[in-house]
Amino acid sequence: MILAEVRSAARGVLRQPGFSVLAIGVLSSGLACAIFMMAMLNGFVVRPLPYLDPDRLLHAGIYDEGYPDFLAPVTGVDLLQIRKQLGGLADVASFGRVAIDLTDIERPYPTDGAYVTANLFAVLGVAPLKGRGITEEDERDEAPVAVVSYELWHARYADDPDIIGRKIRINGQTREVVGVMPKDFSFPTKETIWLPARTSLGSQPGPPSNWIVLRRNETTTQSAIDGELTSWLNHAMEIEPEKFKGKHFGTEPLANLNVTPGMRSTLYLMFTAVMLALLVACANAGNLMVTRVIQRRHELAVRAALGASRSQLIQHLLFEGFLLVTTAVGLAFLIAKLGVVWLLAWFRANDFGPAHWMRFDIDGLALLFVLGAALATAIITSVPPALSASRAAVAGNLHEGAKGVVGTSGSLATLIPLLVVGEVALSCALLICVATMIRGISSLEPESRGVNPENLSTVKVTASQGKYVSLNDVQAFYDRVRDAFSSEANVSSVTVGTIAPGSFYNPTRDVVQVGAPMPDGALPQTHVGAVDDHFLETLGLTLLNGRFFDSRDTATGALVAVVDRRFADRFGGITSVLDRQFQLTPKGQKPSTVTVVGVIAPLSLDVAGEASQPALLVPYRQTPERTARITVRTRIAADSFVPRFTEIMRTLDPEMPAPVRDYASVIRGGILIQSTVAKWFNVLGVVSLILAGAGIYGVTSVSVSRRTREIGVRRALGANNGSLLRSLFSRVMVWLAIGLLIGTAIGVPYARVLSGSLRGIAGADAVVVATIIAVLIASSVLAVALPARRALSVDPMVALRQE
Repeated sequence: MILAEVRSAARGVLRQPGFSVLAIGVLSSGLACAIFMMAMLNGFVVRPLPYLDPDRLLHAGIYDEGYPDFLAPVTGVDLLQIRKQLGGLADVASFGRVAIDLTDIERPYPTDGAYVTANLFAVLGVAPLKGRGITEEDERDEAPVAVVSYELWHARYADDPDIIGRKIRINGQTREVVGVMPKDFSFPTKETIWLPARTSLGSQPGPPSNWIVLRRNETTTQSAIDGELTSWLNHAMEIEPEKFKGKHFGTEPLANLNVTPGMRSTLYLMFTAVMLALLVACANAGNLMVTRVIQRRHELAVRAALGASRSQLIQHLLFEGFLLVTTAVGLAFLIAKLGVVWLLAWFRANDFGPAHWMRFDIDGLALLFVLGAALATAIITSVPPALSASRAAVAGNLHEGAKGVVGTSGSLATLIPLLVVGEVALSCALLICVATMIRGISSLEPESRGVNPENLSTVKVTASQGKYVSLNDVQAFYDRVRDAFSSEANVSSVTVGTIAPGSFYNPTRDVVQVGAPMPDGALPQTHVGAVDDHFLETLGLTLLNGRFFDSRDTATGALVAVVDRRFADRFGGITSVLDRQFQLTPKGQKPSTVTVVGVIAPLSLDVAGEASQPALLVPYRQTPERTARITVRTRIAADSFVPRFTEIMRTLDPEMPAPVRDYASVIRGGILIQSTVAKWFNVLGVVSLILAGAGIYGVTSVSVSRRTREIGVRRALGANNGSLLRSLFSRVMVWLAIGLLIGTAIGVPYARVLSGSLRGIAGADAVVVATIIAVLIASSVLAVALPARRALSVDPMVALRQE
């Protein structure tokens, strides 16, 4: 019996291939978006961390008043004191990220690494696959050893069975491999090498760089940990009040280290938007099912006349609906998998992406969601039309003109406007959200970041201490870099510095005016970077007042600075700030005082969407650093010069990894999360617009076609085409107006919530709402005009014979 119904449903589906393809396409697009989004949620949020008892793992740090959402690292001395404070309550470890240059094989290899304490792997509950981890002796003696990831062992060392004990060169220093971690292990994000930290004696130099990871005991709560850390900080403030002024300690789940609460909120809001798109698809499919039932009114009446009961008619229609939905699910699954592949390729192309252990496959939970979504979709799209059609068919007769049979009146006639209004409302709300996100994110694109990226290429390199012992050696190397590029015919200018305007991250420091009272609370943050004399010329920036760096600013001369317009406005304007003195890192161990000699146009050194902080530049000759960014402006396209750029860097230092990129891609990296969201919403917007247009067209065309006989009668009685068109449009426009009002009422506040999850994105404005309303009105007019044109072209006598 069931098999016979399936065969009958298959014949019905194949009998109308155009309708079937459209219905499957509509449903599969909505389901594909839902499946893809579920895979994203599963990988980023739902699946737990791959460590032992991950719910007991916490990330701890210090909150600063200036950055209330950011847990900052601590010094080595603070780490040792915190370990003592939490003794018996939690095991405390730490890590610090470091850029790694592997030069032990002919091909230099840049990768990510971390300095870790000896107990980090134990705190995470992960043991090495081969060899051993970092020991306390390694940490105390700063031993030249390293632990590598399984992926690095496989990709670079070809699964060398003698990897344990092998000597490799890391940042110019020879180290011995003592362990290999299990497959897919990475911590904290995509690191592939782990080195002994220098915290055992609390003598780690430089700024705080120890990110705390702790495992609380089974009987210890997170609030108890917070209380102990607060007690320690209160005691530390009594000893060093200036150091800890305006700060407090906090903890959060370790999972927040990879996926922040803001990212989670964005993912959840995106998921609700996708569910909205799925509802649009369901409404669209329901409209198509209704129109198909209307077209099959005679067939259903015949079946009822031949003895088919209402339950049998419902069963027949439901089998067809479920067959369409099942086919759509299979196609949606394939589309979603291709979407995941595309997203991962996008991450890899931008040197950014999730940790190795994150998986975006369709596991049991995701499969359960897919099956539930498919069942709900089948019920939503098949049951209402089937119930209405069976009722009308059983109550009707074989006369084709009878309105009681599934015509434009009756139960289905009531269902059509409800579906149209619902689809327009959902489409309007979804499109307002999509347009708001796309418009907001477009304002963060490279051209709005203050740098002209045309013909700019760049590379970030590190002059390792193993090869360049002193900072004088580092300075000499970067001088050779400038000379080498300056001699190139296709190079117009080259600059070396520590910052990259428009990029993902640029450091900030405390800056105060000399002689001014120290402000209460957190000090104003300022981006500080060291650049050479050609910075403005190369990046196309403007000098507003004073001068820029030149040969007068020698390494042993008076310390000077150039500030941007935002900094000048903070201290009275571009004229009054000249010749003033400012102190950098006044609370640090080595504060420095600089004199302002010039003002430039505002620099965009913040993460896209964050509040713009002022910038202060110092001469690179006076404050050289090992890690620097070399940026070259050429007379030819950046992509064309990249191979030559790479060749020059290899000539200067064959062991130095130099991943050259065009500058536009560096800027895009600063808005990568927003760009990824924008691409997803672009796809969602196209899908939503197609769904809305197809659904409105399908229902209105059938509605107009069903009035062909009425049109013929009215034309025979002398009605002109204008009055007939007004009659056809008036009904649909009423449905459209109701749907647009409901959709706007839903879409505007939802867009405000959704855009608020990403910094720098404003809510829906009048332009967005007006554009969406205009698009939907145009789609509806087109949906009525095409079938109306066909109906009006029919001869009145032919129309009178119809039905």
